Amino acid sequence: MDAADAPSGDWPPHPPIIPQVSGVHRPLKSRHHIRLFSLDPATDFHAHISGRLLLTDVRSGKIEYETLSYVWGSTARTQPISVDGLPYNVTINLHDALRRLRSATDARVVWIDAICIDQLNNTERSAQVSLMADIYTSASRVCVWLGESVGDAHLVFDHIATWKARCRKRKAEGTFGSSDDINRPDYKGAVLKAYEDMLQREWFTRTWVIQEMCLGRNAAVLCGPYEEEWELMWDRSSRGGGFKFHPLTRETPKDRANMMAAIQDVLQYSAGRKVRLHDVATVFQYSNLCGASEPRDKVYGTLALFEGRPVKVDYNKSIPEVYQEFTKAVIFASESLSLLHMAGTKRTLGGLPSWVPDFSVTAPLGIMPDATNRSFTSGHSDNTGWTICKTIHGEADTQITLTGKKVDVCTVVSSALIPEPENFAGSDHFPSTVCAWAAMATQHACGSSKQSLMHAFAATCLAKRLWDRSGNVEHTRWRDEHCFLEWYKAYGGDAFPSEYVAALQRHVDAYKTHIVLEPSSCVEEYASVMEPVCYGRAMFDTTSGTIGLAPPDTQPGDSVVFLAGGFCPFVLRLCQGGAWTLIGDCYLYGLDPFVLWDDATKRLEQFTLR
Repeated sequence: MDAADAPSGDWPPHPPIIPQVSGVHRPLKSRHHIRLFSLDPATDFHAHISGRLLLTDVRSGKIEYETLSYVWGSTARTQPISVDGLPYNVTINLHDALRRLRSATDARVVWIDAICIDQLNNTERSAQVSLMADIYTSASRVCVWLGESVGDAHLVFDHIATWKARCRKRKAEGTFGSSDDINRPDYKGAVLKAYEDMLQREWFTRTWVIQEMCLGRNAAVLCGPYEEEWELMWDRSSRGGGFKFHPLTRETPKDRANMMAAIQDVLQYSAGRKVRLHDVATVFQYSNLCGASEPRDKVYGTLALFEGRPVKVDYNKSIPEVYQEFTKAVIFASESLSLLHMAGTKRTLGGLPSWVPDFSVTAPLGIMPDATNRSFTSGHSDNTGWTICKTIHGEADTQITLTGKKVDVCTVVSSALIPEPENFAGSDHFPSTVCAWAAMATQHACGSSKQSLMHAFAATCLAKRLWDRSGNVEHTRWRDEHCFLEWYKAYGGDAFPSEYVAALQRHVDAYKTHIVLEPSSCVEEYASVMEPVCYGRAMFDTTSGTIGLAPPDTQPGDSVVFLAGGFCPFVLRLCQGGAWTLIGDCYLYGLDPFVLWDDATKRLEQFTLR
C-alpha cells in the first residue's frame, strides 16, 4: 500500500494487508457492481482450492449466491489458492472454510470480503462496505463459519439431527404437533455445555456479525464437517431474560444469544428491516462487547442496519473523524443522547472531542441501568425549550451545542471502584472502598434520619430511578433495602456505624409482607445490579447535600447538568473561553427529571461541548 492510500490516524489499516499479485481484481463497472467468487468443485478434500471472480450488479438478482460470515484470523500464516489462474493468499481460517464449502460436483458461488474486495484499495473498500445491506439481503443464504469442530461441538449437531429425525417420524405417523415438536430442541447436560462452548468462539465477538446475521434472509452454521440451520441452533431457553454484563466476569454465552435475539427483534418490527436511529443503543449494547482490528469498523460494521445511512463509509478518514461524524449524525437525527449513555466511563483513543464516545473500547464500564431507554426530553418541539440545539461550531465540527439545565455542583469525589480482581466483592480491598463511600454519605444530609441516609446510599449504588412510580413503590423500596442489608452484611464490613444499620433493619422488619427472601438470593440480586453500575465509577457529593455516582475523572467544582435528549444527567467541566468538557453521564440521588422540567428557577442554558 502506498503511503497516500493509507488512512490517516494513529491506527494501522484493516484488514491486515496480505501480499497479493496484481491483476486479480478487475475494475468494477459501477457503484452497484460487486464481485462474486465461483468456487470450483473437487472430489479430493485436500485438492488445491481454485475459482474465478464474477462481476454482477447486486440489484439485478441474475446470479444466485451465498455470503460467508467468518473470522479473518491471523494474517501471519496464509495458504495459497488460485483466483482466475493467479495465486492468491488467504488466511488459514478462510482456507479451512473454503475446503468445507467446496462441492464435489458443482461450482459454489459465494461473496467473501477477503477475495471479492480489493483490500489494497481504500476507495473500493469504502464503496463496497456501503453496499453491505444490499449484498446480504440479496444473498440466498449466509454461511456462518465457526471454524473446525473441536471438543464436543458435534454433540450439538447430533442432538438437533436426532430431534429432526423424531419430528419426521411423528409427521409420518400423524402424531406431530406437540410443543416438543414445534419448538427448538432443548440443550441439557453435556449438550448444553457444548452449546455454550460454541457461543464462546471468536466469531461471536466480531462487530460485523451483527449486521451480517440480522440482514441475511436465512443462515446456516458450519462447524467442521457439520452444518445446521441457524434458527435451529438457538436454544429456546436462551431467548429472553435480558442482558447483564459484569465488568469482571464479562458476559455469559446466554447474554450473547439474548443480545443477538434482541437486535433481530428490533429489525423484525422495523419498517424495511432497518433499525431506527432512536434504537441505536440496542445495537451498540452488543457491539460494545465486540472487537474490530480496524477501529473504524466499530461504526462501519453496523452501519447497514440503520435507516437513512447516517454517514458515508470512507476509510480515508481518521478514526476520530469517523466517530465524530457518526455521533453527530445520530444525535441530530434521533434528537437523543442515548448513544452517549452507552459509552461508559472508559476511554483509550486520543484525539476525540469529549462528547464523542470511544467506540474502540471493548466492554465499557459503568453503563447506567436502562441506558437504552429513550429520554422523555428527546425529540420535543421547540416550544418546550428542551430541543437539542442543532448548531455546530469550531474547526472540523469538533464542538456541539446542546441545551440543558444545571442541577448541582460536585464538592468531594471519592476514589473509584476499579474493576480489578483485588476489588472483587469479598476481597480484602473491597470493604475499604465501600467504607470511603459510606463515610462521604454520612457527612451529608441525604435524609432526615439514619434510615433515610442508608436508603440513599443503597439506592445510589443501584442508580435507582426514584421518580419511577410504576408498580408497588413501597414494596420495591422494601425489597431494595432488604437486599442491600444482606449484601452489606456479606461485603460491607464496618462502613456504617451500627446505629445506622440498626435503623434500616427496623424499617425493613416493620414492613408487612408474606414474601420470604433468602439472604443468599438477596445478596446476589443486589450485587447483580450494583456491580455493573459501580465498577468504573466514583461516588461524589454536591453543594446541595446529596450524593451520586460519576466517572472517575470527575473533580470538585464540576457541574451536574441535565442535557436535553439525555436519560440521566452529565458531569460537565467549564473550560477557558466558556466551552465545556463532557466528563460523562452520572447518577444523582433525589433528582426527579420531571420536577426539573417544570422548575422555573432552573433556567435553560446552552452548553457548547468540545
